Amino acid sequence: MFDIEWVMLRYLVGWVQRRVWSVRGRDPQSGALSLEWIIIAVAVAGIAGIAAGIFVSKVRSDTNSLP
Repeated sequence: MFDIEWVMLRYLVGWVQRRVWSVRGRDPQSGALSLEWIIIAVAVAGIAGIAAGIFVSKVRSDTNSLP
């Protein structure tokens, strides 16, 4: 079964892992904005999770009202 929340979570975790690995690299400029990007990613994931929850609950309530 295709679960959009699971795909989104896996994508964001992989993205954060790559950013953390770039910070740990030897090039000091490679992770210059990593903290800001991680904060943005967490905020976007949180907002997307809330929106997905609202959407799923609305769809379920609407499907229950169908004849």
